[in-house]
Amino acid sequence: MKISIEKTPNQKMSQYAIDTATTVSITHLPKTYFSQVVNAAMDINDLAGKAKAMPHIAARNLHSERGLHASLDRAKEAGIDKVLIIGGSEKKGRAFQGVNGVYSAITRYNFEMYCGVYPQEESFNHTLLTKYGKFSKGITQLCLSSKLLNK
Repeated sequence: MKISIEKTPNQKMSQYAIDTATTVSITHLPKTYFSQVVNAAMDINDLAGKAKAMPHIAARNLHSERGLHASLDRAKEAGIDKVLIIGGSEKKGRAFQGVNGVYSAITRYNFEMYCGVYPQEESFNHTLLTKYGKFSKGITQLCLSSKLLNK
């Protein structure tokens, strides 16, 4: 069974959780520098003894393209091999306005790139046509709303 756990850059995790998880996603929250996300991912991989961490890149939360590249250079050197690119919660970005700009800017790193998938808003065909042409995989959060699930 594959188990993915999500944590914030500052949140502590037990060694048991790290050992049990297949992947540990590190969120890129508003007002958080992407370098903090990468640092947390590197810490998780050190504790796991292998590449388990997947930093989120929230496009509109990025402060600069230069900062993105500096952090990704460090991530690549540290053995991080996958990233999740999402839009982010900010309405307008400083460096990027959405996932496509980030995707184009970082393809040279050869990360396995994941995208956010929103089944309550996007059909399977829409996701297949608009996202899976670029991204290798998608991630969604567990939905517990019976109203949305019944749709």
